[in-house]
Amino acid sequence: MQTVDGVMRQESPPKAKLQILEKLAQERRESDPELAMVVSKEVPYVEGVKPDEVLRRHLLPGISSAYRRLLRTNGAELNPRLVKDGHVYVFRGDYPGLEQKGIFSFAYHRWNVNLDQMLELLKDEPLHSHSDFEAENKLEELMWMQSNGGYENFLSASASFRIARIHPKYKDNLGAVYVIRVPVERAFKNYASVCSKDEEEILIPDFVLPDSVVAVIDSKEARDLDVRGFM
Repeated sequence: MQTVDGVMRQESPPKAKLQILEKLAQERRESDPELAMVVSKEVPYVEGVKPDEVLRRHLLPGISSAYRRLLRTNGAELNPRLVKDGHVYVFRGDYPGLEQKGIFSFAYHRWNVNLDQMLELLKDEPLHSHSDFEAENKLEELMWMQSNGGYENFLSASASFRIARIHPKYKDNLGAVYVIRVPVERAFKNYASVCSKDEEEILIPDFVLPDSVVAVIDSKEARDLDVRGFM
């Protein structure tokens, strides 16, 4: 089977590459039930499967940070109250059971590409005009799109427990709220967000694996929680 890197090196338009990548990603999931389980939100975890080993088995891209050169440094800075010992702590609402297999962005699941690779694919594509935010590059446009649809290369997290427990909106039930701890170089404030500033939306590119999950909270928990209590 072709690799993601192999497709990226092809002389083809971005749309054609994405079509190939989507087809290959689907074939990988169909050929390996463990991969299908790991990147799915709904499929129950199979005891003993190690997500990082499954990703390596398929030569899937890890996390890199070349994208950070495109950020507006001041705008992307994290609130210091969320940071301790070089790590940021945030809430993430999602399906239950993901603490055992990790949480993946929609784009990573669909195409098996990380954010850097997506930006490389889109680097020559025109920017689109948005009424409430003027993007300077494709990263910022993807950030804006994340706030509107949530189907990009990011995991959307928040400093607010109240916000996290009601998102994502497509869940059939309230699910779980995860406390996630990642290095500060892997997270940034979404300054392109169209959401309320109270949400304090933090974006984490690509995925987080189980060792980044600090706690799992039943989202039916009514009281508000402060993420600093998990530091």
